[in-house]
Amino acid sequence: MSIPGIGDTTAHLLLAELPDVNDYEDAAAAAAYAGLAPSERSSGSSVKGKTHLSKRGKSQIRHGLYMPALAAIRAILLSKPSMNVSSKSGHCRMSAVGAAMRKLIMLAYGVLKTRTKIR
Repeated sequence: MSIPGIGDTTAHLLLAELPDVNDYEDAAAAAAYAGLAPSERSSGSSVKGKTHLSKRGKSQIRHGLYMPALAAIRAILLSKPSMNVSSKSGHCRMSAVGAAMRKLIMLAYGVLKTRTKIR
């Protein structure tokens, strides 16, 4: 709960839905477990789509992190310049929210792994 944007409900959800943090190599693996890993769309060398969230994983975690990600963006934890960069580079606002959700779960992984608070 030391992470801005994550309250009681989200903290309980993450503790309930995420397995032990020692089961993962790193924070990216925890994000992949939640379905918040980027996935490239490609078919050979001719068809290339935009990168999107894989959505393979726990949908409950993704649903539970949506509003905290919006709150964290507003609290400037995830730095508003990153929102501006994503919108200027042609990404939609939802991709920035997805990136914020990924960052929140990676921060939560770090807090749980090291057992320290974010200041």
